[in-house]
Amino acid sequence: MTRGTLITFVTAVLMLVGAQAEARTCKGDASGWGVASVEIDSDMNGILGSSGYSEGTDKCLGRFTASNAGEIADWDGVSYCDFDEYGTPSGATLFYLSISQVVRYRSGDLVFLELDDSRPSWYCYHWADPNTSTYEVNSVITGGTGRLEGISGRSSGTGRSYGLQNMSASSGIFVSEVDLPDRPKKQDD
Repeated sequence: MTRGTLITFVTAVLMLVGAQAEARTCKGDASGWGVASVEIDSDMNGILGSSGYSEGTDKCLGRFTASNAGEIADWDGVSYCDFDEYGTPSGATLFYLSISQVVRYRSGDLVFLELDDSRPSWYCYHWADPNTSTYEVNSVITGGTGRLEGISGRSSGTGRSYGLQNMSASSGIFVSEVDLPDRPKKQDD
């Protein structure tokens, strides 16, 4: 396998208290699916992309859906993962090159995320049993709409992929640390 399946689900969360914003750390869970090697080359570099969809719940804002697209590098031939007691690897590590994600909450507010280049994001493809493949995706929150306008922060998701050739199901957990700038109180005229 030369491409991993892009399975991501990260989300941004915050809690507003009156007119003041509050920095929050929130946890949640998500499940969904991903498609590898879709016929998209979003940055025209010759590497075909992947896309995915997930649904989940975060502990601060509730239910959400998320759509993503991105690219995973070809296997470099030297990065392995999940070793047995004899030191034999059971999988190949594939690294994410890019990820863009849009998270939509029930309120209709959107949050936008991109790959966090300062932290590695990877997919461990288990060649003996693709149903045990694992991943970690680290993202930067780049903005939002509605009451989430001005949101910033970071998110990290880990989980398991259940491989089915070029399409995979996934499940996992995430942690997000976010900040929203203070908003001025509205004055009555």
